[in-house]
Amino acid sequence: MVGPPPQARALMPVEGTEVDPEGAIRLSLDEVEALRLADLESIYQEEAAGAMGVSRSTYGRILEAARHKIALALWEARPLLVEGGDVCRREAMEVDAGVNCGRRAGHCICPECGHRQAHRPGVPCRRQRCSNCDAVLMREGGERHRRFSES
Repeated sequence: MVGPPPQARALMPVEGTEVDPEGAIRLSLDEVEALRLADLESIYQEEAAGAMGVSRSTYGRILEAARHKIALALWEARPLLVEGGDVCRREAMEVDAGVNCGRRAGHCICPECGHRQAHRPGVPCRRQRCSNCDAVLMREGGERHRRFSES
């Protein structure tokens, strides 16, 4: 995985329902990682796809499948299991964006003054402000940073 593995490998319904392990919904690690990048890190699909080493359209399909499975598990009170798969595929991203298997490292950078600060996992750079000039930060090596650097 690009980021840390989930702490829970299974979620079970608790509201007086009988749990049938055969009817469990299974999420792959790819699907869990897509959810983490989109919904916890709030990373745009293009950048998240790059971190996972897949195309943007493939990332979108993985994310859609994961959200569908979670909705189905909630609606039908079925167990949700996390199993299998590995999304750590693109070694080049490790250098470009500070992404390493097992953790999300790197820096947030200020487009105004160039100040760099360590990325805080779970907090998107664009939701942080520069401590020097109060500008909104961007992910160093991310798609927005590359476009900004090219202009």
